Amino acid sequence: MTTKEIVIEAGQELRGDVDETLTLELRSGKAEIFGTELAIGHKYQFTSGMKFSIFTYWGCTIVSSHDDYYVARDENPMHIYLNVHGMLEQLRQKADAEKTRGPRVRNKFD
Repeated sequence: MTTKEIVIEAGQELRGDVDETLTLELRSGKAEIFGTELAIGHKYQFTSGMKFSIFTYWGCTIVSSHDDYYVARDENPMHIYLNVHGMLEQLRQKADAEKTRGPRVRNKFD
């Protein structure tokens, strides 16, 4: 089986639609799949019909069993998620310091 090494720079995302079984392995750096950190050296298998998205804040090297994927440089919303997280954390800290209730998510039933 031929493999391909993929270098993903900090802030980039590797995305793909799987047509046939795909194996990905994190060789170096740090990366996550939908918020779950990948382990270096572990082989992750994706079967036909699956979609995947691997994001790295730090940069990483991935080895792929084939090349049905693409790297989206600035086409991901991760910086927006990080900004929202930061704002919520500031509100939590302020509420803690003032001994008041922190931010809450409301739904249509509230």
